[in-house]
Amino acid sequence: MKFHTLSIIPLLIFGTTLAHGAVIMVSPGQSIQAAVDGASSGDTIRILNGTYGEQITISGKAVSLVGEAGGTIQISKLSAVNIDAFIRIKNIRIDGDVNGTTTDFQMHDCQISGDVMVNRGSLVFVQSSVGANLLVNHSHRSNIPTTVKIVKSTIPEKLTCKAGTSIIGYNSIRYAHIEGNSEIVGNHFNGRSLFGIGIDVNGSQTYARIHNNRIHSYNKSDMSHFNTKCIGIRIIGYAKADITNNLIHDCHDGHGNGDEYKAGLGIFVESTRGTTILGNALWNCFVHGGTGS
Repeated sequence: MKFHTLSIIPLLIFGTTLAHGAVIMVSPGQSIQAAVDGASSGDTIRILNGTYGEQITISGKAVSLVGEAGGTIQISKLSAVNIDAFIRIKNIRIDGDVNGTTTDFQMHDCQISGDVMVNRGSLVFVQSSVGANLLVNHSHRSNIPTTVKIVKSTIPEKLTCKAGTSIIGYNSIRYAHIEGNSEIVGNHFNGRSLFGIGIDVNGSQTYARIHNNRIHSYNKSDMSHFNTKCIGIRIIGYAKADITNNLIHDCHDGHGNGDEYKAGLGIFVESTRGTTILGNALWNCFVHGGTGS
């Protein structure tokens, strides 16, 4: 199985929409929030190594928060609202959630111990991690399609991506719900032997190109009745998809009891506007001794 990387290269060449502005330095003992309040759109706030027990709120201005490379800059929480350009965050540890409404984010080399939730905004998320879930909740912002680029990052629980256009490449993710136009390439989807669906593609306006991923371990040994679980990839809601060159394995219920319905499947196309399945390797996807459909 040959993996191609050319399609992801344009993702790694992205700039910032922020204009060049002033540079504001913040040292331990000083306030990042005060620097944000005093900044103008286009300014960069450079944060020296240290722990800052602040909950940062950014409203109506596009600024950059940049920590020292290799440092341990830490803040408690970050919220942003009503910003018409990208907020850039780099080399920052956030010991809580990141929330944005009508705001775009660029996050690079960041560690977030909570969730990332972006409502009516776009997101660039590179070489970063979240504690559990990442959500981009709307396909448009002021009639302009939102965009998502998630590259070389870790999402240990659920990725929900409803952006207008997204590219999700070379990440570690437990499971994902996808809407909109999306390319999903080179990721490792590990269900960790829990119920669920690895990549769940939904919506009549959705087109997903799913290729060169490893998707596995959506399994359980359970005697109960259940349905629509233990599935590698599902296409539903009249979405359209091209599914090529993926490794999909160990999607099963290993217990002999119980009624299972729509379960134990590598790829399940439930409803679609047109889906192709080509060149995938599937194994160990089954229901053991099930009495259901």
